[in-house]
Amino acid sequence: MTMSIRSRRSKLHLAASAFALGAALLLSPHPASAGEIEPVAPLAASFDIAMPLREATAQRTWTQIVWDNATNRLARRTYTLMDPLGARGLDLSWDGDAESRKADGPVTGTGTLTWREPGSRAYDETARVATYSGEVLNGHPHGKGTYTHRSGVSYAGRWEGGLMHGQGRLFLPNGDQYSGGFAHGKPDGDGIYIDATGTIYQGRFADGLRNGDGSLYPATGEPYTASWRGGEAITETIRYLKPAEQIYPPVLWAQYQTYDDIRVGVLVDRAYYAHVQDPNEPPVAYAAENRREQIAIYPDDKRIIDVWRGKTNIAMTEDEEFDYEASPLGWKDGKDIPLGAGFLATGERIRPVPVIVELRNDSGQPLRIVNAFLDVEGSRSDLEPAMQMRIGYLGDCGAIADFRANFDIENFGWASAENATLRFTLPNDPSREYSKPIGTIERSAQVDLSDEIRATGYPVDEAKAGPIACTREDFADCFNEFKAAGRFAPFTDYVKFHVTHIRTPVSGFLDYEWKDATGTAHKKSSPFSIDIVLGRLQNEAECGEGGSPEDRQLKPFDFTLDKQNYRIMIPLRDDIPPGVTGRWRVRLQAPKSSTHDFRIVFELADGRQVASRPVDMVYFKPWTPN
Repeated sequence: MTMSIRSRRSKLHLAASAFALGAALLLSPHPASAGEIEPVAPLAASFDIAMPLREATAQRTWTQIVWDNATNRLARRTYTLMDPLGARGLDLSWDGDAESRKADGPVTGTGTLTWREPGSRAYDETARVATYSGEVLNGHPHGKGTYTHRSGVSYAGRWEGGLMHGQGRLFLPNGDQYSGGFAHGKPDGDGIYIDATGTIYQGRFADGLRNGDGSLYPATGEPYTASWRGGEAITETIRYLKPAEQIYPPVLWAQYQTYDDIRVGVLVDRAYYAHVQDPNEPPVAYAAENRREQIAIYPDDKRIIDVWRGKTNIAMTEDEEFDYEASPLGWKDGKDIPLGAGFLATGERIRPVPVIVELRNDSGQPLRIVNAFLDVEGSRSDLEPAMQMRIGYLGDCGAIADFRANFDIENFGWASAENATLRFTLPNDPSREYSKPIGTIERSAQVDLSDEIRATGYPVDEAKAGPIACTREDFADCFNEFKAAGRFAPFTDYVKFHVTHIRTPVSGFLDYEWKDATGTAHKKSSPFSIDIVLGRLQNEAECGEGGSPEDRQLKPFDFTLDKQNYRIMIPLRDDIPPGVTGRWRVRLQAPKSSTHDFRIVFELADGRQVASRPVDMVYFKPWTPN
């Protein structure tokens, strides 16, 4: 999709001109700088190749091996899809829910579509071109879903017939973003468009263009309202807004001057994550969100953030448990290492944040950059505990357990969890709440609920003695037979069978206190739901493991924690011709989880300093063992 808004066309033209004119980056020695900077090629003049377009669709048919839950066996399925990226001739795969895997034909269900370079291997992450995760109907993305492309394009929202349709949010590689209505793949209806330098348009769109009533809030200059037609404001309808009428208050620029013809943009290099050759440990990605008052940079992993902040289930899922066991970081000399490769903590996933900075020269004169730096207002350690629960992967390639009601609670935050208590209920009697004191969790603690399970009347000691013998060919038949006979009472109505293990859930909250960097005490209550093992049907499977290659990266720039008003020098000299946008990449990191408020400042040869909008960055770096 090409965003046909006038400012976007101009921006893309300027970016293309930058590459054509070959603005060269000159790095000079700068002993005070710990990091490296590199020039970035300008953006392509069109995003069409990255977006689903109706005219690019083509019916695709392919065959793949899937797991059939009904038969508990691998099966060969042939799927069809009206491929929104069909013109590219990419390989396709579908990883869907059990219902979607039952039969051949048009893909229908909830799952993930993956587009890859033709002929590439499934484990080669660098060959992944795009993914769509969400609802699919009759071979079309349809309903709620999220699309990401390695160019940096991403969209989350409603779909219809394979195109963006309904309410959604679109991020573009240049840092621009749009939130609002879509119709047939283009912005349509009410929406908000914020470009990378802070200009905001809020109003009506039609067929991808500003069309109807809307208000424009320039990054510099006075905001106004107007009627728009075909992307242009109708001159006679322009009316400047009084302060009381403005939805978005003006941005305060501190000591830095603003210039209408020189603009600085800051964005996360999302395309970087598509090229990290690390199939086993993909890095925690980051996103940049343009807000009126600032640019917010944060980890683009809702699961990690919600667990860290105690807003969702802190027990590891089956897939997360598998990733732990499969990672070489979770094993040493054949033994499981606590605090190894959890979904919160593996050091291999924690990378510096790849940031692209842009200097857009809309003036009629060349600009000479003589220096650049991060003007850091403040860096603050975030010591909040990051807690996860782990019982261990118990699938066909995991550990064998006849009975297991013990699990680990691991803390990857930088402060101890004090006065920790586990509050929980068992599924057979949800009205009764148990309370189990744990004490201080500095790094890890083990909890064993065997006594509580035994008190319900369940034969814990018998279950621990060995597996349950099954003489049937299909283990699911054995499970159903034992369940009907009351073998798992008093949990009969709450058990489930997975591969070889019979499980039942335990749910509740982990309550504790912690202190931040100022010594202020906080109380926290994190929800959890974890499956314990009541028994096992006798079966074994063979498994293996793999390695992961390393990738060379720029040397990052380091923030100094718990410090205010300091600078991080960036060794940059460059000449930017008129009408050209210069782009450079840096990587930013800190020694702990932390937040950082800063601007990127360019010093020009004529003595002027031009700065980006304020940036508020949340950096996630949990504690990990050496």
